[in-house]
Amino acid sequence: ICLTGTSVEYLFGEDRVLAPAEQLADGMAAHPDNRRSVVTGVVLDFGRPVLVTADGCMLLIQSNPQGPLPARMLQRFEVTPLMAMQTRPGLRTVA
Repeated sequence: ICLTGTSVEYLFGEDRVLAPAEQLADGMAAHPDNRRSVVTGVVLDFGRPVLVTADGCMLLIQSNPQGPLPARMLQRFEVTPLMAMQTRPGLRTVA
């Protein structure tokens, strides 16, 4: 998932960063879904890592795990302070 905003800029000094979706599941704003998939998926291969916006969420599409990324991927320990900042009153927005 591509993350942007003032918290990202404050913590990492960058306009946008990437984080695995499973690391963003905090049980409040995002919940892990461990159910078995019952739908057929579609595979997108652009030949290089690209960011794709799907229903307002920017996702990384990556067929080659060794290729250069369009933004920095956060380590697990870096996601924790970002999620803590998002839970502060007035910073989390729900549409």
